[in-house]
Amino acid sequence: MSEPTSLSQFPNGLHGTIVDVVADAELQGRLMGLGLLIGTRFQLLRSGTNGSRIPFLLAIGETRIALDYKIADVILVVNESPLTIASKPVH
Repeated sequence: MSEPTSLSQFPNGLHGTIVDVVADAELQGRLMGLGLLIGTRFQLLRSGTNGSRIPFLLAIGETRIALDYKIADVILVVNESPLTIASKPVH
């Protein structure tokens, strides 16, 4: 498993798992209501940027969730995407 990183730093197109939410109880509750729980697997379809009006877009099953940068920044995730042939070590 990879090291946790903020969703705001996670690369487009990859699959990941939420491992922590570093936020107050109110925001954690709002995210839980959206289905963003620890252990939730997702695919990041689009990355936003800090200060941009373009939201992050997550796919969780058939559901799509848009998040702004400040919220994406407090969600810690790990990469669950399989290795590609080009990234496998050569023996």
